[in-house]
Amino acid sequence: MLLRLQVKKKLIVEIVIENIFMVIKILDYILRIYGLRGNSREKAEISNTGFVRYIIVSEGLCMKKLLFFSLVFTIMSSNAFAAYEQALGLFQEKKYQESLNILANDLIVADDFKPGSPNYKIRFLAAHIHWKLGNEESATIHFRKCMAIDKTKADPYIDLALLLLEKGRLNPAFSVAEDGLKVKEDSMLFWILGRISYQKENYWRAKELLEKSVSIDPELYFSYNDLGMSLMKLGKFGDANTAFSVALAVNPDSAEINLNIAQSLIMMGKFNDAENYAKKANNLVPDNEMIKNIVKKIEENKNK
Repeated sequence: MLLRLQVKKKLIVEIVIENIFMVIKILDYILRIYGLRGNSREKAEISNTGFVRYIIVSEGLCMKKLLFFSLVFTIMSSNAFAAYEQALGLFQEKKYQESLNILANDLIVADDFKPGSPNYKIRFLAAHIHWKLGNEESATIHFRKCMAIDKTKADPYIDLALLLLEKGRLNPAFSVAEDGLKVKEDSMLFWILGRISYQKENYWRAKELLEKSVSIDPELYFSYNDLGMSLMKLGKFGDANTAFSVALAVNPDSAEINLNIAQSLIMMGKFNDAENYAKKANNLVPDNEMIKNIVKKIEENKNK
């Protein structure tokens, strides 16, 4: 596979070089027509490193040089973005190593901070691939580099915090999410902070953070669900039921949310109302013993 990729890349480079020579001739023709060529002479060469060099001996003709290098950069960038799309397709097919190989071939570290460079996208995708492959350190490096490349985006903070949360590293995840809020007040960052606070049993703080999350994005159903869980821990069963109900409106086929509504109704003594939700949860996940026990508990208590 790697050999095929190398051959394919070589062919692409040859095509790009041929196109560059053609464009040089076109530019030269246009400049001659409009009298802009002057007394300059120019030639394109392939250096021993394989890169195109454009040598100009000119009496003040800077515009042509600028146009040429802009053109070269555009062509090379378009090929880099094409490689990214190919790598993204492989990632979506769960061919993680093949996707990573393409990105590794096209990532030019020196271009990280160049305008128009595809490196942010390349590194962001590479971070997710390393995450999938269990390479936490490499994923973290790429996420951190994305933060440095584009200081206006919260996405690298969100995803790095999620990675750390998945690994059970609550304090580092909390710190990354807080740093992300300095870039943008994003609903996902508040959800992550609320989720961590819940896991640390700081339910009042979790409630505040999750309320902030849903105020930014009212359709973030899992944030409403976690808000309901926090309210349950605080003994606010009616408010919890309301939060679960909003979550269910957005995601009606969630067994977890249906079960949570049933449990909030049970705590309010409304066994008859709880039955429908518990049975729906049971239908969605028929092999779950915990749900079966709750259904049984409701049936034993609903007519009392």
